[in-house]
Amino acid sequence: MNFAVSSIRDCRSLNDVAGLADIPTSVIDIDIMIGEFDALGRGLGPEAIRLVVEVALSDPTVPFMMACARLDNPVSQLAFAKAGFRKDREFDDVPNGLHMLMVRHRQEGQVA
Repeated sequence: MNFAVSSIRDCRSLNDVAGLADIPTSVIDIDIMIGEFDALGRGLGPEAIRLVVEVALSDPTVPFMMACARLDNPVSQLAFAKAGFRKDREFDDVPNGLHMLMVRHRQEGQVA
């Protein structure tokens, strides 16, 4: 299982091209790749995402987390949904195709 975590400021120009210019630069973007066949369908993705979110949202300067899943990858979208992300909007990540932007805000009462 591999994770990539980056701040939006690291890829600002790419987000602007994709129509995501309204995303603050203090937002953290998370990607997860599970390639091991025997690790699929065991709940490892959502649990790992929850752990990364917990650490990232402990920083009070991070307003929310985001993830981008290809529209044709409902398994990825489901993993993020199970970890508390919600669908925000579709966007075209040229040349990588259509994606779903998913976001996870702090829960009410969550300590920053």
